[in-house]
Amino acid sequence: MVPTRILITLLALAATPALAGEPELFQASATFVPASASSAPLIRVVLTATDADVKVKGRPTPRLRLSSTQRSLTLLDPQGEVQAVPGPHYVDLAQPLRFPATLSGDAPKAPHAVEATLSFVYCSTSKGWCRKGNARVEIPVDIR
Repeated sequence: MVPTRILITLLALAATPALAGEPELFQASATFVPASASSAPLIRVVLTATDADVKVKGRPTPRLRLSSTQRSLTLLDPQGEVQAVPGPHYVDLAQPLRFPATLSGDAPKAPHAVEATLSFVYCSTSKGWCRKGNARVEIPVDIR
């Protein structure tokens, strides 16, 4: 007899569409925006869907995680400020995701990049499934 926990795991894996060989559904890029007279510093992430059928869910909110080895930036809130589209709670990808951040005092003065990972949930509107997605980005930092 197969234990219930293993059976549930096997059923969940069987119900998940195969990921191997699928095209990349999202492209992401990020920039650090230093503080100005009118705004606090932030990391701006542009996420673009390469397939019109997939949408990024607004709940849970997309999250950004900075590389643990970097010392230049500190996220004030790993959950992004997102714009929702009307109807079901999807993120408006026409607007960048914004993550409040601060620049550390001991950040290198030379231009460099900070590695980060954006995590989000996306759904196929026509096929009725949702998955967790990750996108790796490099955030250019230039504080001259």
